Amino acid sequence: MKNAEDLEEFTWEEVRKMVEKIKTGMFTTFFAEYVWGRPMHCCLDEDENTKALWIFTKKTNLVCDEVRAESKCFIGFSAPNDNTYLSLRGIATLSFDQNKMEKLWSPIMKAWYPNGLEDPEICLIKFEPTKGEVWDGPSSKIIQFGKILASIVSGKEYGGKSAGHGLVELT
Repeated sequence: MKNAEDLEEFTWEEVRKMVEKIKTGMFTTFFAEYVWGRPMHCCLDEDENTKALWIFTKKTNLVCDEVRAESKCFIGFSAPNDNTYLSLRGIATLSFDQNKMEKLWSPIMKAWYPNGLEDPEICLIKFEPTKGEVWDGPSSKIIQFGKILASIVSGKEYGGKSAGHGLVELT
């Protein structure tokens, strides 16, 4: 692993663009001595100044109990075809803000919530990332191979700034 000073620094706006493109991440909680992960669709509020991801769920889903028990969570995003990966750790809380739900709602969500926003069980998870790590290398396999080959020939470790690997500080 490279030292932190050898890594790029990514901004919230860059992270936001990655989340907008990938949309679904593995939301991971820590509950009863276990680590639980599940794919969850993430929403972003365009008008919001806070650094938050929003996830629709139902109050009766186990994930709500997990968030209540331990607010420290993780979400990982992966777009292998673009050679882009993002891991975020942060704090999750439950939200029952009807105005926020209306703002983030999309008609496609009726597949999971047939009663729409009238469903009394629907709620949001607000995930506020505190730190993250990004891998955003070239998507071209030829360029990737060329950089890997150059590392082999030069004897220098592949990664760091040359591979689009970096940190994002969100607090």
